[in-house]
Amino acid sequence: MAATAVSRQVVIGVHTEDGEPIAGALIDVYLNGRQAASIVSSGVSSVEVSDPRAALSLKVSVGGETRRIDVALDQTNLDLVFRARLYFQIAPTPGGRCPDGTTGQPCVTCLIDGNEVRVCG
Repeated sequence: MAATAVSRQVVIGVHTEDGEPIAGALIDVYLNGRQAASIVSSGVSSVEVSDPRAALSLKVSVGGETRRIDVALDQTNLDLVFRARLYFQIAPTPGGRCPDGTTGQPCVTCLIDGNEVRVCG
């Protein structure tokens, strides 16, 4: 899905307190309360939604720490900082997964209730 004036894109940065990107963070993407995709992050990920008014929320997990975020309609960037000691882990290859099992590296497009959700790890 190409970025257009009617879509909504959010860039998600996940890093340590020292600014180092955290590869391997798991980001679950929810659209209108329904799970739309999962991302294994490279440290910088993106979500693009075809309906710019859809309610977008995230659950981000690194090590033993999990955060839930409701993304404001006008928000285009999220910068999430996790404690450095939690990020040392074996990082799987960045990519995305749809609820129906479709996968892609580094990106995948999922269809949820008629809305396209493209995630990139």
